[in-house]
Amino acid sequence: EQDNWYLANEWSVSNARGVAYYEDNATGIEEIYVGIDNGTSAKISVYEMNGSLVRNITIGSARYKARDLALDANGTIYISEYYAVTCLENDGTFKWRKGKSTSISSYGSSGSGDGEFNNVYGIAFLQSSGEVFVCDRSNHRVQVLDKNGNFIRKFSLNGTAPGQLQSPNDLAFLP
Repeated sequence: EQDNWYLANEWSVSNARGVAYYEDNATGIEEIYVGIDNGTSAKISVYEMNGSLVRNITIGSARYKARDLALDANGTIYISEYYAVTCLENDGTFKWRKGKSTSISSYGSSGSGDGEFNNVYGIAFLQSSGEVFVCDRSNHRVQVLDKNGNFIRKFSLNGTAPGQLQSPNDLAFLP
């Protein structure tokens, strides 16, 4: 019955922009993190598995189109924004923001260099390597950062041939 909870107990969240599952290894508590951006404010709502709201984490006022989120094994939150990737501690404390001309108080601007972004969509954290993978949609590539936001590598060119991408939206990893 519990396995079918999502079919029996539907709930909706307005302006949801990304969803991530997190299990605290120390406590065994499982939670669902939902990124919400309505254009004037952004937050991450944390829910118990039964759909009860646990808390909200405010994403600072200097953000632009928060779209997706991912969590690492420690609960660190990685957020894809239009021109940047932002990292928060699980309690919402700002850690870093990467992208062209970014800072804690600036969401930056469009860029095409290494570690610069234009129209970021999907984001995923690969636990086995400790790397953050970012869909850099308008640059038609995926960029890879370390857990501290440092550029590691990128892959793909714009196109339809093998190894090329056109406007990637999202990505996911299997164990």
